[in-house]
Amino acid sequence: MEEETKYKLKPNAQGSSPRKGNISDAALARVTGIPKSTLITWKKTGDGNWRWKHYWFLKAHTENELKEIMKKSKELSNSCM
Repeated sequence: MEEETKYKLKPNAQGSSPRKGNISDAALARVTGIPKSTLITWKKTGDGNWRWKHYWFLKAHTENELKEIMKKSKELSNSCM
């Protein structure tokens, strides 16, 4: 039965997979340290803007994934000093 279900599921578009993250803007702000007002502005900039792309890149991750990204980012920046 699982094999039948597995093959019926299709990604959102060719070459893409379903979005994993369900993080709210408030949780995103808390995890990343980016002010919520900034995130809202980024969301409204439009799909050709790097801010919009960055916002949706962050939103595509789960809270645990973002915490891991932030941890590695801080470790990297501390090792460069």
